[in-house]
Amino acid sequence: MPRAVFIRDRDDGCRMQDVVPAEPVTHLGRDFPNPAGLPRPRVRGLPFPWVTPMVEGTPRFREIERVRAEMCRSLWGCQVCGEDLDAAAWVAVKEARPGAAIVSSAAMHRGCLDLAGVSDDHAPR
Repeated sequence: MPRAVFIRDRDDGCRMQDVVPAEPVTHLGRDFPNPAGLPRPRVRGLPFPWVTPMVEGTPRFREIERVRAEMCRSLWGCQVCGEDLDAAAWVAVKEARPGAAIVSSAAMHRGCLDLAGVSDDHAPR
């Protein structure tokens, strides 16, 4: 499983831009760098989120790379694109009701929420 390294302090106040993979990842026999930012790379026609692991060349869309997810939580970065978040961000929950389980405590930009295909019929605009 690839791990990531990061530098927390930057003069410009940005945090997530210096996150780089410590080990190269391959997919279909080619390098797959999965850098932060938009547009997201596509695998099987789907946008590949920044926190999605690639295991032995196979994307694991239903899993989350714990190291990157923790960096998103602690450094206020988007789990979909890997960039710094603004003051307002969105978190996915399993159901829109009191006490509902949070799918991931790492937040997302509004546009990345749409890109991830999260149903947001009740999300504020």
